Amino acid sequence: MTVTSTRFRISVDPTGHDASPWSWSVYRYGAEQPLMRSTAMFSKRSEAEAAGQEAVADLRLSKQREERQELQARI
Repeated sequence: MTVTSTRFRISVDPTGHDASPWSWSVYRYGAEQPLMRSTAMFSKRSEAEAAGQEAVADLRLSKQREERQELQARI
């Protein structure tokens, strides 16, 4: 199974920091450990959610490029 066909779950959690209380983590469905976590903190939950969704989109694009390059190398 490739990352492009994998389903992801984004978790947005409070960090405990007053000024920027939100962060995100990306998990494969069924996995207990995250694939990636935000290094930035966000002042709004919605901002953290949007940034997590952008990270998943970037992950999928990166994996698609890798798969294309592997396919072209086989030809």
